[in-house]
Amino acid sequence: MGTVLERSRQLCLQQYQKPAFHEGSYLEAAQRWQLALAPAQMAVFAGLFAWRDKVARDLDEGVQYVLPKVQLIELARASPGEFDGTIMCIVC
Repeated sequence: MGTVLERSRQLCLQQYQKPAFHEGSYLEAAQRWQLALAPAQMAVFAGLFAWRDKVARDLDEGVQYVLPKVQLIELARASPGEFDGTIMCIVC
């Protein structure tokens, strides 16, 4: 029992470090998620991916709480040009 408690204590002392974000992070995610996007859609995806990461770090939250993966992909695919279209992509 003491060994389990000591391992738990040691684990709790470790600080979680979010993976480093770099310019190619969106490409790694797109490949990992097997996304097939047109160049314009990939540009939207890259911008949203970077924005989501920045906001999550600023708020000290997980990226899924800022913009879930499903909605991120849907926005990139739809590439809405106006605010109303963006809201419709998120709500539906």
